[in-house]
Amino acid sequence: MKGEDVAILEVADVLFITDYFVLITAQTNRQSRAIAAALQDMVKPLIGEKGRLEGEQNSDWILLDFDTVIVHIFTPDAREFYNLENLWAEEESAKSDVT
Repeated sequence: MKGEDVAILEVADVLFITDYFVLITAQTNRQSRAIAAALQDMVKPLIGEKGRLEGEQNSDWILLDFDTVIVHIFTPDAREFYNLENLWAEEESAKSDVT
């Protein structure tokens, strides 16, 4: 589906709801929906379900929740605006400073 700038963040130490975030950039909302549908189809045989989908049809951010892995599919502007890579890097750094 040609998602770009794929990043995997291990967040298990700072979040109790999941172990990993996967971040993907899609150039259009249509491409985002296609990536989400393809991922659901690929994962279903592995875990027995498609995972929970959050995000509007025309949303700039789609979230797929597979329990231990949460996939975020962004348009470029949304990815830059929410900046999850830096948000969780700062959270992990703050945790390291405390310990």
